[in-house]
Amino acid sequence: ARDFYDLYFIMRKGILTLEQKKRLNSSKDEIIKNADNVNFSSELAALLPQDQQAIIKDFKNNLFNELNRQLSGI
Repeated sequence: ARDFYDLYFIMRKGILTLEQKKRLNSSKDEIIKNADNVNFSSELAALLPQDQQAIIKDFKNNLFNELNRQLSGI
């Protein structure tokens, strides 16, 4: 779960290069498939500060939306 959150954080900060986005695009389907098997609320709640808790309530959709936003146009 932490790897997915780290990916989300990196995407939100806008620090992916074009080359990294291209590699991410080729792994997008696998990321989505693997994320479907994770209970983000239970796995991340203890690790994240209080101000980050709202993100994990609907984390799968937040992650998918950010993936789509980052990879649009690639």
